[in-house]
Amino acid sequence: MRLFVLILSFFVMSCDVFQPRVPENPDGNAGTWLQPDTPEQVVENIRFAISERKPQNYLRSFGASFKYQPTAEAFSSNPILWQNWSGAEEEAFFNRLKAASENLNGHNLQLFNPQLNLISAARFEYSATYLLAFPHNRTDEGIPQDVQGRLIWTIEKGSNGLWAIAQWSDQATSSQNTWSALKAGMMR
Repeated sequence: MRLFVLILSFFVMSCDVFQPRVPENPDGNAGTWLQPDTPEQVVENIRFAISERKPQNYLRSFGASFKYQPTAEAFSSNPILWQNWSGAEEEAFFNRLKAASENLNGHNLQLFNPQLNLISAARFEYSATYLLAFPHNRTDEGIPQDVQGRLIWTIEKGSNGLWAIAQWSDQATSSQNTWSALKAGMMR
């Protein structure tokens, strides 16, 4: 019996069972997230979510009753797709985009000539022209990797005091593919 206790003691001591370990990061690999205390932080969170390909942070930037209005061309090409586009479709889009871009880099959203206009104390309109580069492996399906246009985001303050995108309108500024074209392609 003594031999058994001695062997068991040696085994327990050699396994470092009672040694402290380095704690794990509670967020895991959550990416960059700024608490959206201002409308500008919502914009930055979208940019970080795109460059880091983080669907959870992308989705956190949208309000519960989010609505999307595609470009006129995208709507006329497939009105059924856009009929009830909401947060669920936005989530499916970004998850598909992320899956199609595994092991690729260079994801980037550039915003030009931004304007932030006060609508009310709890509502702003943010508009800017955009260039979105999102390399992915579905190019053989004709889905664009680089898109450009003009976005208009209505950013609202929630009851929790945090800001989120409530509405998004996409507009074409040239004959180039827009964000709406990328969304439509990924949803095929």
